[in-house]
Amino acid sequence: MKLLGIIFDLDGTLANTMEVCLQAFQETLQHFEGRTISLQELFALFGPSEEGIVHRLLPDHGIEAYQYYLKSYERCHTACTQPFQGVEALLDHMRSSGLRIAIATGKSAETAEISMRILGLASRIEWLETGFIDRGDKPELIRRVVEGWGFLSEQVAYVGDVPTDLYAAEQAGVLPVGAAWAETSVLRQTELKDGWIVFERVEDLAAWITTG
Repeated sequence: MKLLGIIFDLDGTLANTMEVCLQAFQETLQHFEGRTISLQELFALFGPSEEGIVHRLLPDHGIEAYQYYLKSYERCHTACTQPFQGVEALLDHMRSSGLRIAIATGKSAETAEISMRILGLASRIEWLETGFIDRGDKPELIRRVVEGWGFLSEQVAYVGDVPTDLYAAEQAGVLPVGAAWAETSVLRQTELKDGWIVFERVEDLAAWITTG
C-alpha cells in the first residue's frame, strides 16, 4: 500500500539533539544538587517528557527546576542549529511529493518548540505531538496523528532512532523505519525484527521514499 504520510521522532532522528538534552540535564542537576548524569543513565529515564524526568530527578525543586532546565536547554541548543545533513532536503522533497509530515516525540511541548524553532523545522512540519509528563506512550502519539490525517495505519510510517521507536510503530500499526545515522543510535548493534526497515544514511531513506 502506498505511503501517504511519515511521522518522525525528533531527538537523534531529525537532529543531533541528544547532547543538548544531556548537557541541559547535567547543568540542571549540578545547579540544584551538585551532581551529574551520564547519557546512559538519561536513556534509562526516557519515556516521560523532560518535564516528567526533571520532576523525577529533582522532586524537591519541581517547577523551578523545570524552568531552569528550559533556559539551559535553549542556551545549549546554540551548539546544534541544523538538522542532520540531508534532512531539510528530505522534508522538502516529501512536501513537494504530497506526503504528509509529522513529528511524534516524547519531548515536552516546550522543548519541542525550542528545537523546531532553532533547527528551522517549524515551517516544514505540519503536525506535532509531544509527550506525557507521567509516562511514555509513543504508540498513542502516533495513533493521534494517523487518526487526525484520516489515513489507514498501513499508509503511514514512523521513523525513529532506537528500538523502542520501532516497537511503538508496530504497536500503532504503522510501518517501522529505523534512522541509524546518529552516533547515539543503537540500531546498528540491534538484532532487527522482520518487517523493520533501517537506514544508515538520510539519503538512503530519501531514495526509498522516492522509489516507493
